[in-house]
Amino acid sequence: MHTQSPTLLTPRSAWQRLREHYGPGVHGWLARAPEVFNEAARRWQLTLDSYHDAGHASLVMVARERTSGREVLLKAWPDHSRYRNEMIALGIWAAGPAVRVLEHADDLGVAALEMVAAVPGGSVGPEMHEHEAVAAALRQLHRLGRSANTTAAALPSLHDFLECELVPRVHRRLAAQRPQLEVDWARLGERLVTGLRPDAARASVLHADVYRENVLFDDRRNPVLADPLPMVGDEVFDWAFWTVYYNLGTDTRDRFEIAVTTAGLDPRRLRHWSLALCVDGLLYYREVGDHRASVMERVIAGLAGDLDLTAIPEKGRQT
Repeated sequence: MHTQSPTLLTPRSAWQRLREHYGPGVHGWLARAPEVFNEAARRWQLTLDSYHDAGHASLVMVARERTSGREVLLKAWPDHSRYRNEMIALGIWAAGPAVRVLEHADDLGVAALEMVAAVPGGSVGPEMHEHEAVAAALRQLHRLGRSANTTAAALPSLHDFLECELVPRVHRRLAAQRPQLEVDWARLGERLVTGLRPDAARASVLHADVYRENVLFDDRRNPVLADPLPMVGDEVFDWAFWTVYYNLGTDTRDRFEIAVTTAGLDPRRLRHWSLALCVDGLLYYREVGDHRASVMERVIAGLAGDLDLTAIPEKGRQT
């Protein structure tokens, strides 16, 4: 049986990231994590190598298959619901450009994932047309997600996320920051977030976390989406998130136009959702004193242009 080695000592940086994400209650799980990885390695005939020191919501370990020598990634989650939801989504997207699940253990909250480009973190992206390639991959996942109604039923809904998380936290932060905000800007922020109307006809399984670091590239520099925070709802949410956050403050207009073309979106509707997510992010950055607040202000100015955003019409039904 494989015994615990010094490589299993969880990096201090990982402790810090997961504590910031989950709070001090995660310490007990972090202390047990080496045992969890050891048990997964025993079951799946793997030899543990070293931690891949990345990620804010999980731990990732590089391991090798004892028979073939192939490297795989072991991923473990403190939050079992995050583990379950990611397994559901990756199962739905198994035929698409998403990370492939080789093994998973519900009792451990651990999965063995295929290594993209045989390197933790994947290969480098394409020199040209990266955004077009990622947009095409996201579109492919949405198509697969539309036909998974029964399986996807266990996932959280975009409607609940808006009603229970995004809208309340925006109102809370607006109330706290209103003395420092211009009245017109505060009113606009409230209208943007309370006016969101998901369209049930465009519902799919959403990735919902399309940051640049969650898009890996294989040996052919094709995108492979990883680390989803999946939910079910209007695809416009993913396109808005990708437009704003894929590489915050860089090439926003380019992604906006590609999203409109690739997904066939109403530009005004995509702009509304994008700006609503901007408001949410800006208020958070201001609350914690993050330097990205000034970057987000520039993104908002670029997306808003000369439109009268207070009059943006929203069509569609709540999912």
